[in-house]
Amino acid sequence: MLTLQVSPGDVYQLVNQLDIEDKIKIFQNLKPVVISDHWDRFLKRIDVRLKKYPITEEEIEKETESAREEIASYRSRYQCSDKFLNR
Repeated sequence: MLTLQVSPGDVYQLVNQLDIEDKIKIFQNLKPVVISDHWDRFLKRIDVRLKKYPITEEEIEKETESAREEIASYRSRYQCSDKFLNR
């Protein structure tokens, strides 16, 4: 087994050297992990607040809508990101 010690900057430089098809494959593999992480952080924020303060159904709905908008914004921003895809 080979172990490499690289920084995020090194990885970014390596990805930039790939052709577009490989960049898209990498992006598609990372996307579910990133979205899952966003949801985990969102749920933790609600859990922390719920322990401190009671929360109403209306507030839960507002938080949920805010998270949906954040994820939609993320998806539209990074689905074909010029910076990531190096076009």
